[in-house]
Amino acid sequence: MKHTKSDRIQVIIAYILGCIFFIIWVLHLYSKIKEDHTSNSPEATPSENVYSSNSSTNSIKWLYGKWKCSTPYGSMYLIIDATTITEMVGNEVNNASYSIKNGVLYAKYRGDGGISTSYPLDINNQRIGAGDGYWYTKMN
Repeated sequence: MKHTKSDRIQVIIAYILGCIFFIIWVLHLYSKIKEDHTSNSPEATPSENVYSSNSSTNSIKWLYGKWKCSTPYGSMYLIIDATTITEMVGNEVNNASYSIKNGVLYAKYRGDGGISTSYPLDINNQRIGAGDGYWYTKMN
């Protein structure tokens, strides 16, 4: 069977289209994985009562104080006041300004190259999500 130039062009076009569809599929999967990874796990879903950054300071006073999260790798601590959050993990201490939007506390730490971290707030149970199903609970 003899292949004509037209047949070869059709094969090349089919190959290119297949590659394009494959790339689109991979990008779609990547966006889904990224979305699932950045969204909160069921254990760390903030409650429906959310605070926006416009909320009065009285509505978030429960956040102020010292918090502890125990994991198999050790304990982590947060200290939160009206303007700053301090994170202590092992010998590292990092300070940040923070904002609260849609039930999530967003911190921009000055150390570690200015890393941003988000902490889901469980407002009904007054606890702070640490990720992977771990929670910070308030210390007395």
